[in-house]
Amino acid sequence: MSILQRNSNRSLSLQRQGFTLIEMLVVIGIIGVLLAIILPTIFATNKAANRKRTQADLGTVQMALEEYRKDFKDYPRQQVANRAEHILGCADGAPG
Repeated sequence: MSILQRNSNRSLSLQRQGFTLIEMLVVIGIIGVLLAIILPTIFATNKAANRKRTQADLGTVQMALEEYRKDFKDYPRQQVANRAEHILGCADGAPG
């Protein structure tokens, strides 16, 4: 092997020691595009799950009110709501 061939092989191996700035920018750009595609889908799924949970909670409240009406022949009045607020310790009737 001649000196010229060894030097050219050495220069080729020294040239590719890492990624270039262009390659890094391309990868970051691709990741950004993928995130732009995926994130709205994730947020929409989360929003739909929250909506279904809220509907289920409202159904539970409706069933509880119907059971109360069956037992007491009437729906709860404001006094009952005030007692619930006092027991739960909050103004809106939600625990917390």
